[in-house]
Amino acid sequence: MPKKISNEAKQFRPVVVGASLGGVQALVNLIGQFPADLPAPVLVVLHTSAEGPGLLPEILRRAGKLPAAHAVNGQTLAAANIYVAPPDYHLLVEDHRLRLTRDPKVNRSRPAVDVLFESAAETFGARIIGVLLTGSLSDGAVGLERIKQRGGVTIVQDPNEAYCAEMPLNALRKVAIDFVLPLAKISSLVNRLTRESLASWPPSRNGVEAQMKLKKAKQGMGLTCPACHGPIEEQKKGAVPRYFCRVGHSFSTESLLAAHNEAVERSLWAAVQMLEERAELLRRLASRSAAGSEFTLGNLEKKASECEMHAATIRDVFEKLPIS
Repeated sequence: MPKKISNEAKQFRPVVVGASLGGVQALVNLIGQFPADLPAPVLVVLHTSAEGPGLLPEILRRAGKLPAAHAVNGQTLAAANIYVAPPDYHLLVEDHRLRLTRDPKVNRSRPAVDVLFESAAETFGARIIGVLLTGSLSDGAVGLERIKQRGGVTIVQDPNEAYCAEMPLNALRKVAIDFVLPLAKISSLVNRLTRESLASWPPSRNGVEAQMKLKKAKQGMGLTCPACHGPIEEQKKGAVPRYFCRVGHSFSTESLLAAHNEAVERSLWAAVQMLEERAELLRRLASRSAAGSEFTLGNLEKKASECEMHAATIRDVFEKLPIS
């Protein structure tokens, strides 16, 4: 039978932390400063490779005073513990318990920060504390928006300090963040907030309401998912647009653009390769057509030259496109 949720667990203020590029050192610096008696659990998502060794819990254990381990499906949360998303698994919170899934990638990542942040916001409401650290693209912005809407506390690492400022900057552009601080001050703030009652933190929704009034982008028509090539639609809820396909892949605007850029690059280079291979094949056929007519031989050479010309044109186009 599942372990009963204690009254203490229903009162503490959990901390969810997300990071990507440069995140290992940032997490070491942040969590290494947490006290051993932190009265809340800390849930961590770091973008990692599915084939990665999964050493983050060991690194965090050595860095600080709190025990750290990979999250276990169905596990009950306990204060003064760090739960890390395992490689290639989304980490969620449902009914005060951890859940691991291998659902489709979100923002091209599994685990994804948004998945953890949104589920934690739904479970804990105004008690949740969300912290977004260094990273590329915009994973975490939607999750912070949901935390803000639920009355929780949103904290972003100072972009000037971050190894990669994209994730903090994108969150700041799209959400009315409560605190923007360097890592040392985030640690002390989290320690203080986890010891305070909700009455001492009156959330302001003015920033969220202002964001909701911003002009929304038109829904994309004819877009396809770069992961599975199925139709993709824009979700217009909230200030941060998201894109979903029928399978379940989801993207932020920045992640979708990045994925499309990669697809364009792959397609262009595939076209170059096919044209150059066709030119090579035509020339081989021409070299074996000595007994044929001059028209046939010349026609093969002409087609080979045209293929090379088209390949060169695509190479030139690729150099001029804003791919990256």
